[in-house]
This record gives sequence, C-alpha cells and structure tokens, in this order.
Amino acid sequence: MFAIRCGRRCHAPSDEHGVGRGAYVILCVRRCGRSREVAVRADTAIGEHQCDRRASVSILPRGVSYDPLMDRAAQASWETWWVEGEACFAAVVATLEADALTGPSLLPGWDRATVIAHVATNADALSNLLRWAATGVPTPMYPSPEARRRAIAETASLPRDQLVARAESARGELAARMHDLAPEAWDRPVETRDGRAIVAREVVWMRCREVWVHAVDLAAGVGFESMPPALLVALADDIVAMWARRSVMAPCRLVAGEHAWGVEPPVVEVDLATAVAVLSGRTPLETLGPAVAGLGMPAWI
Repeated sequence: MFAIRCGRRCHAPSDEHGVGRGAYVILCVRRCGRSREVAVRADTAIGEHQCDRRASVSILPRGVSYDPLMDRAAQASWETWWVEGEACFAAVVATLEADALTGPSLLPGWDRATVIAHVATNADALSNLLRWAATGVPTPMYPSPEARRRAIAETASLPRDQLVARAESARGELAARMHDLAPEAWDRPVETRDGRAIVAREVVWMRCREVWVHAVDLAAGVGFESMPPALLVALADDIVAMWARRSVMAPCRLVAGEHAWGVEPPVVEVDLATAVAVLSGRTPLETLGPAVAGLGMPAWI
C-alpha cells in the first residue's frame, strides 16, 4: 500500500518499491484532513496523479507514513475538542449512580466502571508521556500490559465516589502537565504503548479521542452525533490511518456527504456520526443494509 500526500509531485510506482503490476490500493490523505482510498493500476502511467479535489500528490513507499493530524496547526483544534470532551465525559459520569456503574458499556466485557477506570488510567499514562517529553527520560505509558490491566481492574473496583474522584484527579494532573510543558518540548519524540514513535503534541489528540469515544461507550445518553462534525472527520481519518499502518482496510466505501472512507464496491451512504460509529466498531457494519451483509470492519483500538 502507498500513502499519497497532497501538494507534492507524484512519481509512478515501480518494481523497486515491490509493487509489481496489477491492481493495488492507495490511501490518499489530503492536507485538509480528509482521506480517500483510491484504486489505481500499477501498469498505468500515473504521472501527476490527481485526487478528487485536483491537488497534486506524491506516492510514499510502504513503511513511510504521513499523518495529517501531526500538523502543528491542528493542535488548536485538538485542544478545543479535548476540553469539550473532558467536560462531556465528566458530565456523563456525574449522572451515573453507583448501581448504574455495573451496567454494560458498549465495550464487550466491560461495565461502565471499567470504562471510567480505563479513562482515568489513560490520563496517568499520557501524563507519563508528557513527563518523558519534559525531562527527556523515557517514561512509558504503562510498565507492562499486565500492569495496565491490573490498574484498570483495581480502579474499577473502587466505590462510586472514589472512582469519580480518581478520574477527576488523573484528569487534573494531565491538564496541569499539558499547561506546564515548554513549547519546545511538544516536538520531542515519545512512544505509544505499542511502540509507535510520535511527537508529544499528539498526546492532546490521543486524549481527545479517548474521552469523546469513551463518553459514547458509557451508553448513557451521549452518541457520536453529539460530537462536532470536524472531530468526527478527524476520528474517521485517524481510524483509517491506523488501519493503513497495519496494512488492512475497510471492506466497503462509506460516503458521508463530501467525505468518504474505504474502497468500493459496495458503497454505502451514511451520515458522519454513523460513519464513525461503524468505523470504530461501535455499530456493526452489517446493520447498514444487505449490501454489506456478512462484512465487518477491522479492529480499531
């Protein structure tokens, strides 16, 4: 698979990249933050390939990634969405009484208390990454996968008021670290729990994604339709970009107005909220109709 970056001159693929001839799929990531997957033939002279908005693009070999969310200019939007998302998540949690915490979430095998505990321990983990960026001393998100699972389970077992206080404390600590991080530290490299190298500024996006999606997972009155449209587009792009890093893709094409994700056919027209619900695995793909019966989206996170 190749990634296409807007604003660059395109170079036709060749055997030196291990492409060969025949059909393959290109992930087109535009600087405006939208994504397209475009079917192209390797035996066709591509030359100055054009995406559907007539922006010139370049083809990057497998393993070379470009993430539009890494643009510094995007951080202002992330910060706005993050603040709104924290408030949304906290508001939903505040409505849940103790007996509601044992009710099911949208995540298989997790009750609501476990979702809240996960969001709390995620704040701790992201604080570790900001500490890494601030000091230069490697500080992983979690000591180990087992330590992560144990921390979530122990936090989820707390009484309701203690659990809420634990989530608020972790959120406050993360906010303080974001506020105090020196401007130059935002560009320092850190690593996610799966070993992916990122710059510290992506922590803001990671937290934004965390609180908004898990507010939906609490199954307590907040849905994807509660999110700003631009955030929904960013989430969909993020999901598709993560699949591209794993060399997997959607089994269909979802079209939401001027936005689209996946390859065709089949093509299914949906609204933005439904697109993200399906891409994120919260709504089964096959519920969109007989055209996608028996199909399923790849796992996200």
